[in-house]
Amino acid sequence: MNHPIDVTSLTAHLSFSPAVPNVSAAVRGGKYQYNVSLRGDFQHDTTYTLTLAAGLPEQSGKTLAQDFKYTFSTKTFIEGFNIYSIRTEAEGKQGSAVLRFTTNPMLEMADLQKHLSFEPALENFKLERGSYGDAFSVRAPFQPQISYQMKITAGVKATNGDELLQDRTASFKTPAIKPWFDFDQDGKIYFPRKGDVKLNIESRNVKDAKLVLHKLFPSNITLALSYLNEKRSGYSYNHYDEDGDGESEYEAPTDSSNRWQFVGLSEKVGEKQIPIKFVKDQLIKTPLNFQELLPKDQYGVYCVEANTSNVNSQIKIILNTNIGLIAHWRNDELILFAHDLTTLEPVSGGKVSVYSSKHQLLGTASTNSAGVAHLEKFKEQLGKPRVAVLETKNDYTFVELTPRAEDSKVIETDGPAYDKDGYDAFIYADRNLYRPGESVHLRWMVRKTTGDAVPDMPLKLEILKPNEKKLISEATTLSKLGTGGLDIATLKSYPTGTYRVNLIVPGEEKKFVGSYTFQLEDFVPAKIESKVAVKEQRW
Repeated sequence: MNHPIDVTSLTAHLSFSPAVPNVSAAVRGGKYQYNVSLRGDFQHDTTYTLTLAAGLPEQSGKTLAQDFKYTFSTKTFIEGFNIYSIRTEAEGKQGSAVLRFTTNPMLEMADLQKHLSFEPALENFKLERGSYGDAFSVRAPFQPQISYQMKITAGVKATNGDELLQDRTASFKTPAIKPWFDFDQDGKIYFPRKGDVKLNIESRNVKDAKLVLHKLFPSNITLALSYLNEKRSGYSYNHYDEDGDGESEYEAPTDSSNRWQFVGLSEKVGEKQIPIKFVKDQLIKTPLNFQELLPKDQYGVYCVEANTSNVNSQIKIILNTNIGLIAHWRNDELILFAHDLTTLEPVSGGKVSVYSSKHQLLGTASTNSAGVAHLEKFKEQLGKPRVAVLETKNDYTFVELTPRAEDSKVIETDGPAYDKDGYDAFIYADRNLYRPGESVHLRWMVRKTTGDAVPDMPLKLEILKPNEKKLISEATTLSKLGTGGLDIATLKSYPTGTYRVNLIVPGEEKKFVGSYTFQLEDFVPAKIESKVAVKEQRW
């Protein structure tokens, strides 16, 4: 249709032969074209004739001069139904397989759950919808390297209302469980006390491992942290730019495990081969004890690298120190507090070095009798303060420096900046919460900053889905009163979440005239049931 019409008038002038119960209509469109969506209880394999009766009015005042007829046929769901793109993959530490598949057409997830089964049987499987409406995933205790058959039984509903008339099956085989190898403690740093490092290796389908212990040079701590923060744990600490040409130098491997040494940033302290109990496809926890590797009474910052064949090496920084170090910002001044973790006495005379995010030395200081050091006036061109290192005669430690919080909170305004030459739109709807499949009735009015209407002005309408992808992007023209509107017939396959409506000045994509949000959620309206009874029957 190329003229706007009222939905109520359309429904009143609409008929089908044979008759169709529960017919509903939705109209959407822009300046030059309007689309009509019709829903009803259509029968499969049936030919229908649609009639728009003469007299159907347009919003311009004109009417349809004569009856309009259109003949079409429906098809059975079974003709177009298919299961495709079916695959399985092993995920995460647990190693269990995840089944992913898509269907055509899109199915109702709640109904699919009732009609989905597997052979061999699976109990307590979890069905999830993927990022696209026709995609699904199944999480279940699949056995590795086993052939399964998935069945979708007749009667399952599609989002368009069709129904599967015959069972459909698809076969797949689960993959082998992948090896797993990692420390059981989260984070890049482990801080033991009493000298006993209670750290474990979690592994699956791994028979042995080798531990290599290194002691970090204090000046290289910031670079080591950069590697770990960038999740480069598969790299050893031998990658460094020695001659300043922008390329990383490294030394050749010298150990039988063919792993790179931490020679670039640290000194090697020792290594140890550890046996790991092997139980096929099961997660095994192996306790580690570094007492044999850690030098006696040598404190500081260590790195342990755990290696095994066919799996990436894992790295953990170990703080084997008796110094506690706290950092605090006061304006642009950095204040450090150092104390003994055993006696809680201040650590005086310690050398403090602050390194930047560019791995440059920003400044040095010494802790006073109270264990406090003050540093300030850092050169911004050398990078932001990243790490503070404290060294004593027999020990050293470090603290990562987080960005300094503002000393006073900036006063922020709730509203946008005033633009005397701009426009302001008020966008609204009949409500802000809808179920998938319902129609959203959007309306807007646009005014100048003086309050005057903006007649016949072209704007760009943009509606974003919850994943920020565009659902609608089209031109719209305001009426002579500076108003406009759009009726959106949502589909049950639409993802749930927050949708954003933007009115934009054409050619200025970042200049919003107005914005509005509405929710698309599956919900059941609250219902109240009341019963009234009277004792006297004559009432």
